[in-house]
Amino acid sequence: MNNLCTPLRMGRWCSIVGVFLAIGTAHAAMLFSNILVYLQVLVMFFIVPLFGVVILGMLWKRATPAGGFRDSCRESSHH
Repeated sequence: MNNLCTPLRMGRWCSIVGVFLAIGTAHAAMLFSNILVYLQVLVMFFIVPLFGVVILGMLWKRATPAGGFRDSCRESSHH
C-alpha cells in the first residue's frame, strides 16, 4: 500500500500545480492584445537563452569537434 501512495500523492500535487499554472497563464495571456503576441514573447524567453548557450559553446576555446560529435551522438541515442 505504501508503494502506491507516493505516486498517487505526487500525481495529485502535480495536477494541483498544473491547474494553478494554467490559471496564471490564462491571466497572463489576457494582458496581451493578441494570442500571437503572447506566444511570441513566450518563445523569446526560451530562444534567447538557448541561442546564448549555443554561441558560447561555439566560441569556447576548450570545446573540441570530437566532444561535440560525442555529445550529439549521446543525445540522439537518448531519444
